[in-house]
This record gives sequence, structure tokens and C-alpha cells, in this order.
Amino acid sequence: MSYYRPRGFRLLAILVLGLVLALTGCSLGRHGEPRSRPTPTVRASTQAAATPTAAQPLPTPTPSGGPSSSSSTGSIRLQGMRLQPTYNSVAVELPFDGDADGNARVQLQFRSGDSPWRDALPPWRVQGEAFYGSILLLAPGTKYEIKASVEDPDGVVGRAVVSQEVTTWPEDNPAPADLRPTYFVRADGSDEADGRSPTSAWRTLEKAFEDAPPGAVVQVGPGSYAPPAVERDKPLTLVAQYPAVDDDRNPINEGKRAIIEPAVIAFPRGSGGEHEAPWRRVTLKGPATGQSFSIWAWKGAPVEGVVQMAFAPSRDSPLRRVAKWDIKDGASEGFTMEAPEGWTEILYTNRSYNYGFAAFGSDVYLRLPGDVDPNTQYVWLKGSTGELNGDTVFDADNVHLSGFEVRLSDVVFDPNADHGMVDHNLFQGASVVYRAAQKPRYRYPTHHVVERNLFEDQGTWSDDPSMPAIPWPFIKGALLLRDGKSSWSRIGAEAETTAVWGRGGANALVVRYNTIRGYFNGVSPGYQKDYDRYAGYNQDVHDNLISQIADDAIEIDGPSINFKAWRNRIEHASVALSTAPLSDGPAYFFRNQVWQLGNDGVGADLTGNKGVGVTGFKYSGTSSGPGLIYVVHNTFWTNRPEANGGAQFGSGGGSQEHFWLRNNLFVATRYAFSAPGNSSTSMAGKITKGTTSDIKGTRDDEIYQQGRYGDFDYHIPVPNGEYKVVLKFAETFHSEPGQRLFDVYLEGERVLHRFDIAQVAGPLTAVDRSFETEVKDKSLDITFKSLVDNALLSGLEAIGEGGRVIRIDAGSESPHKDALGAIWSPDEYYGEHEQTGKWNEDYDYFATTDTTRGLGYGGNRYTKDVGAYRRDSGQGEHTNLSGSFIQLPDIPGAPRGDLSLPDDSPLVDAGVPVPNISDLRGRTYLGSAPDIGALEKR
Repeated sequence: MSYYRPRGFRLLAILVLGLVLALTGCSLGRHGEPRSRPTPTVRASTQAAATPTAAQPLPTPTPSGGPSSSSSTGSIRLQGMRLQPTYNSVAVELPFDGDADGNARVQLQFRSGDSPWRDALPPWRVQGEAFYGSILLLAPGTKYEIKASVEDPDGVVGRAVVSQEVTTWPEDNPAPADLRPTYFVRADGSDEADGRSPTSAWRTLEKAFEDAPPGAVVQVGPGSYAPPAVERDKPLTLVAQYPAVDDDRNPINEGKRAIIEPAVIAFPRGSGGEHEAPWRRVTLKGPATGQSFSIWAWKGAPVEGVVQMAFAPSRDSPLRRVAKWDIKDGASEGFTMEAPEGWTEILYTNRSYNYGFAAFGSDVYLRLPGDVDPNTQYVWLKGSTGELNGDTVFDADNVHLSGFEVRLSDVVFDPNADHGMVDHNLFQGASVVYRAAQKPRYRYPTHHVVERNLFEDQGTWSDDPSMPAIPWPFIKGALLLRDGKSSWSRIGAEAETTAVWGRGGANALVVRYNTIRGYFNGVSPGYQKDYDRYAGYNQDVHDNLISQIADDAIEIDGPSINFKAWRNRIEHASVALSTAPLSDGPAYFFRNQVWQLGNDGVGADLTGNKGVGVTGFKYSGTSSGPGLIYVVHNTFWTNRPEANGGAQFGSGGGSQEHFWLRNNLFVATRYAFSAPGNSSTSMAGKITKGTTSDIKGTRDDEIYQQGRYGDFDYHIPVPNGEYKVVLKFAETFHSEPGQRLFDVYLEGERVLHRFDIAQVAGPLTAVDRSFETEVKDKSLDITFKSLVDNALLSGLEAIGEGGRVIRIDAGSESPHKDALGAIWSPDEYYGEHEQTGKWNEDYDYFATTDTTRGLGYGGNRYTKDVGAYRRDSGQGEHTNLSGSFIQLPDIPGAPRGDLSLPDDSPLVDAGVPVPNISDLRGRTYLGSAPDIGALEKR
């Protein structure tokens, strides 16, 4: 399938449209398409926000604080202003040139009609000469004037003030019942019919995709329908006759739903289905152990390369996911899985997980949890055959999907699909996915809405001891063979599900009023590697209920410019809000409620390891750029064990990130919040790209193919204690011994003398050297001194007490994930670049029941001494009301889920206003302080 299909008339249309808009004063969006196009035919109801009024100014984070892109100084010149609205926000882009010294500042303001100008949070400067920011909490269907004022000590070339009008999306979406059908599909229909009436309906969705004219409204009656084997490239509304969920996302119309599901279903014994009781017990002999193992097999199944499977005791019961084993090549510890015999042997003898399925062509082998006989169950099989992989795919403007039950088959929007709507659907183990194009140019599906859907996935979270969840380490970690050694990684990666996500993602995407339950992750802009900065641009995620999440409820990764998440309720999740990592920004997390953080329902491997920590706000410490992250007016409350309010994830790096935290309420049971300290490296050593050749002796060529050379050292802030340090080398330039010699000092002691990589291993071969050392001054110091040619380092690991690991990919300019899924940080994060000002934490309330931790900064713990924490972390004077980090606030309803503050709480009116975020509907703060947390005193 081509991810980008040029349309013959598109260029001409854009040229004509551009002329029309120039004459009418309208603006074109970034892709040359008008942002005032009609919204898709969708339905939503939300109370309009109060008309904005003037807000009291307040101390703000250093605006436009990102790095500059040139080494010379100069005046700034704005190139214009680009606006992209949604229902409740406007994304602002301000491209410029000049200002290479990075000292220009921009003030962003807005108003509706003749109301006074209001300040927005300042825009953020990113690499590539542009400022970005968002106007928040706007009213739908309202015209706003946006104004940007620029100041530069070096002078401003051209206009110092630019302004533009924009209208937010209106709430004029029709209800599903109001969508008048023009074509019909029925379970008893015929594709030979004309499809124009219920009595002459088509039978398949594929027929509707192929023959329904552009803009047709196709009504689908009760029954089961296979995903079309063709993508739809013309406008289409596909609506179920009876919606699967109501406006509050409650399931309705059971037995009358239109169901999109894989065509191949194995029926239980005695059901009379097409594929009845196809599973047969077979006994296979393991090639490594010689033992015999019993497994269920469906040989010659009518589907190639099964990628997803689910089972249920009845046709209408909720589906339960079965773990797919990703078959790996080669051998490990004497085991192989390339044939059914070897895979079955590993299935039974490994220490990670002993259930799931594997496909070898059309032969499928299966062991259900609890050794349930698959011939007593309905088993759904989704294959990978064909271009569309069994998914429902759209590559057209103005597509609307409403009211279906969707099982295992993802709903996919490709790059040419603009103005899409997905509502009132029940997704079981299925996702909504947005795929962008990279060639011949970047293009992203734009203007999409996902609302009032129920997403459910059973398998990665379980409260039922008799049916435990697929283990988190099996999905994201390394497989433990029977001797406990880590081997192949991410065997169960297919179960790393996300309800709404993308490859490159969508622009102007709104995800609201959904319930998401049981997925591995909740919502994410998606995987953004190899896309430009507009990947995941301008996404609004608000008013969703997200629960029972094994990993991250809401996660941003990559650029994520103008990503906003607000008024979401997150319950029973390992991680609530995650930034891992953020390269551009800004991103906004505000007014979210997080209740009962915990990993209780996460699956553990056979050693009892769940593999994932519990954190309210998680950051990476590997962000390149990095982007600014606003975390404002959120409440994080839990009494589950070992839960952190905020923390870095385990394989993160040493960057402090650009945080701006204000008016948050953190109540946790471990660290209330922890942050890395400053770090530095003498960067006199230069970066070498080394080679693109394969490196012998490793599965992680990328770490060894480049490095840092010359005379250089590292000073890494760590807690005092014992450390194992692993230094990684590969000779990528010389071929003979004696051509490179150098010394290495660890904590002042020389540990390598006249080290010769080529002498030890020859060229293009990985060499690791391990050392034990003790840190006594909270700084791990490593020095490299050249003797002949230059010292050279490829990477290093520092493993401390308690399993904390720092991984540095020497000379790298971006984070790198190794074969086991661990993140290696660029060593620029340990450079002498200034880190002051990247950490702004104030007017928050922190509390923890763990009296040994409190807050953490730079490896130190601050339990009761607030002043010491403020001083050492550089935060200065703040207004944390507790006086210590172990005094809990009085939130009487919190154990029951009510996070409202009582009227006499000292946290009421305890914070400070934040422009354009502290407002409530019908109430604007004009000097009076808002409350701490997500819920205001009414």
C-alpha cells in the first residue's frame, strides 16, 4: 500500500484556493489547505467556556528559552503567523529568521470581539527558527484575534506585532440517528444488489468501499462483517443501524450491533460454525532438552501469519487477548524458536511466560492461559496477509465511522485522510491509528476527532488471579530462559497496545469524551522517528476516562509540538502522564485528575517481576532540544504501594528537561517527586561517526559504530556508593596494533594503561572492560588521556546499588534504544552546557507516606527539610504548605475517588494564577489565587 498518493487536481486546486483566500483575507494552513473547511458530520455536546476576560499577569517561565540555530548575532524578523484551531484551542506557529544569539522574546495575547486582550503562556522557541505555543480553554465556534509581539535587543526587522483572526471549530455535529442513509449493508444482503434500500442491501463492507459514491452515507445492519480488503479513497460515512455505545460510552444494543471483526473465527465444539473445533493436540520433541511437550495446533488454518488472537466463551462475550510470540532468528543459550518444536520447548521452559500462540505460515500453535481447551471457546484470528493487514483503512477526506463494535481490526487513517470522525464505537482490542507519509514529502492526516467511544482490551491488565495478565516484562523486556539469563527481547511486543496512536500521527487531532480501559497504553501521538517536527502536531486529549493501564495512560514521544492534555481522569495505571522523550514542544498537561496509581493488575513474569514502576508524572532525561513541558493544576493521589508522584523512568538519561510545574497536588507513597541533578563533561573530545560497518561481538552495532575521541572526561552526579562501570570500545579507524594508545582514570585511579583496542580484539570488534569503584563525593569521574593518536570511547554503563543504571552512547546526538529495549543517552547531556532554569517547580503541594524519601534531587533525599531541598535544587523560596514532605493534606473523599478539597483546606487559594490555564467556566481569576490541584473550590 502506498502511504502517499498524489491527486492530479490537488496542485491546481491549491493554487486557485490560495488566490481566493488571498483576496478574502483568509489564511492557508501549513499543508496549503484552508483551516476553515467545514467540520466533519459528527456529534458532540460540550458546555461553552465563558467569554475570556483580562487576566492578572504573573511570573512566567523564561519565554522562548530553547537553543538558537546559529552562532552569529542579529536582529529577528518574523515571517508571519500560522494558526490551527480545534474546538477549544488554537495552535500558534511563528517562523522567523535572524536572532542567532537567541535573545528575542515573544508575547502572545488573544481576545474575542472587543473584550480586553488576555495574556497566553509565552511561546517556546525550538531549533529551526520558530516559536510555538497554544491558546487554551477557548469556546467552540468563536472568532478570536491572536496577537504576537516580538522584542529583540538587537532590533526587529519588519513588523514587531502580527495579528490574525481565527475561528475555533463549531459544535454542530449531528447525532448518529440524524445521519440519513443513502446506501445499505445487511448481513443477509447481496453484493449483486444495488445497495439502495434495506431490501436490496449489499452484503459486505468491501462492496461499499468499492462502489459507494463519494459522500455516501452507508447504513450497516446487525451482524458480522469482515474488514474490507481495499482502502477507501473517497469521502464516506459508515454508520451502524444501532450504535454500540451511548453518549456516556455505555454499551447498548447488545445482539443488534454491526460488528467489524476478522473473517476467521474458530468455533467451539458443537456450535455448528464454519471452523468448528479445529484444534488438535500434538506432541513435539524439544531439540535442546529432548523432552516432549503437548500443544494445540490448527494446521492449515485459512489465514497466513496470524498477528493477533483473542478468545471468549460465547460469541457476544468480551474478548480476551492471547499473547503473540514474535519468532526470533538464530539461537540463544542453545535454544531456537524458528520451528514449532523449538518454540514449544521454549514456551514451556522459559521463566517469563508460558502461554500464547505462534504462527508458522498457516500452521498456528496455541496454549491458552490456564490450559483452557480452545475447542471450548470462540477464537478470533487476525492475519497479516494482504496490503491492509486485516485493518479498516481510509485514505480520503471527510470520513465518518459511527456506532460499530470493532474487534481486533484497527481503524486506520492514511496521509491523505483529512477531516475524519470516529464516534460511538465499541473497540475490543482494536485501535484508531494515524499514519503519516515521509516520501515524496511529509504529510499528516489532519483535522480528526475521536469521541464518545468505549475502548476495551483484556489481557495486559487483570484483577482475576485465575486469569493473570500477560507479563509486562514479556511485552517490553527480555525473555528469561530456564537458567534465568536474558535473551531475546520484546517477544510479546504485539500486546503493547494503544487505544489511539499513530506512525507520525495526525495534526489537529481531538480525542475527547472516550472511556479507555485495559490497554497497555492509553493515548499517544505515536511513534515519531524519521518524521519532521510536525509529527503529532496540535493534538487535544481531554475529558477522557482512562483506567487499568499497564504502562502509560497518556504518553508523548518525539516533537509533540502543542500537545495538550486536560481534564482527563486516570485511574489504576502504572504511569499517568509520560514524556519519554520530548524533542521540541511545548506540551501542556493541566487539570488532570490521577487517582489510585498502581500496578496491581500488571502481569508479572515467573520470577515475580512486573518490570514497571508506578509514577504519576514520568520523564525521560533523554529529550533532545529539549521541549518545554507545562504541568499545571493536576492532582496525583494514591495510597497504592511504591508509587511515585513524579520520577524519571529507569533507563532515562541525565538531562534535567525543561519542566514548569505549578499548582499541582502530589500525594504518593514513595517519592513525592524526584529529579536528576546537574551534570557535566569536558567536551573537548570530538565526535566521530566511525563506521557503518558491522561490529563483531555485539547485537548493538550502533553503540560501537561511533564514539568520542581526544582528551575528555565525565563527571556524572550519582548518590554515594558502590558502582560497576562498563566501558565500551571498538576500533573503527585503525587496523593494526600500536596505532592508538591511551589511559583511562576512574575516580582518580588509572584503570587502563596504554590501552590498545586493536591489540585486544582487532578492528571492528566490540570490547568491554568492567571495573568496580566507590563514589564518595556524589560525582562519578572518568578521564581519558591520549598517548598515541586519540583516546576513543564508544559507550559506558554505570550500575549502582538498587539497580539504577546510567547508559551513555558516547558521541551520539540522539537517544538510542538497544536490542534489549534500554535507552542510551547522548553524552551531550553530561556536557558543560548550562542547565540552570530548566527546572521550575513551585507552588505545588508534595506529600508522601514514605518517611525515608520525601523528594529527591541529584541523588539526595529530602524527607523533612524543605529549606535544604529548596536550596540544593536551586528552587529558592516557594509556597509548599505542608512544611514537610510527609504531612498529608485533608482530602476526605480521596479513598472513595473524590479529590475535591474541603472548604477550609489550606490548599484553597494557595497557588498563583497561570495565564489562560487558571480559568474555570464562568469564573476568571483577576488577582485572586486559584486552588492547588485539578479541582477548584466552587
